[in-house]
Amino acid sequence: MGEVIVVCAIVVGVLSPLLRRFYIKRFWTHGRATIKRLDEYFISPNTEGWEGYTWTIEYDAAGQRFSCKMSSATRQYSVGDEVEILYNPRRPSSFIRIRESWAEYVVYTIVIGVVVAGRLPPRKDGQ
Repeated sequence: MGEVIVVCAIVVGVLSPLLRRFYIKRFWTHGRATIKRLDEYFISPNTEGWEGYTWTIEYDAAGQRFSCKMSSATRQYSVGDEVEILYNPRRPSSFIRIRESWAEYVVYTIVIGVVVAGRLPPRKDGQ
């Protein structure tokens, strides 16, 4: 019985990126946000390091205006652009940017599965 519980917990843990994506897609609310500001930064202490970008966005939800930040390693947007978001209707300040590709969630699931499978103790014959 204990082994079944462990296997179920592992399966849920491995599938958690996809399960989270399904939950958000089903229960969160669609919205549009406007890019208000773009900041460039460097991840490394010297200026030759990796660069990244932070956008300040604004969106309306639940009768209020929210201002939040999102980051990326690539410059995807300019000031004034609109992006599609999903926000949590219970906590409208929580949002995610809508991405068309599910590839990253599938990759996360595969990576977590490989890591978990690699850490499992080998099964003994007869058990």
